[in-house]
Amino acid sequence: MMEQTLNNRALTRIRAVVGAKKLSTTAVAAMWNQSIDMATRRLNGKVELKLSEIEAFARNTGFEPIDFLSEDFDLSKLEATA
Repeated sequence: MMEQTLNNRALTRIRAVVGAKKLSTTAVAAMWNQSIDMATRRLNGKVELKLSEIEAFARNTGFEPIDFLSEDFDLSKLEATA
């Protein structure tokens, strides 16, 4: 089981949004202004997320950055951005 760090919490939630919105790695890479390879490494957890990436992902998906870090997470915000 993966250790529950803030990075892992944010990553798990980002992955949930990526899956729910059916976002491609290419789309996430564009949000983060990175190569597809680097976005893949971040999404796989091989490279830790930066706060700026959490911020950019939140801004582009209708969430607030704190949503990816707080104790509770509500995917229902996706319905409002659909």
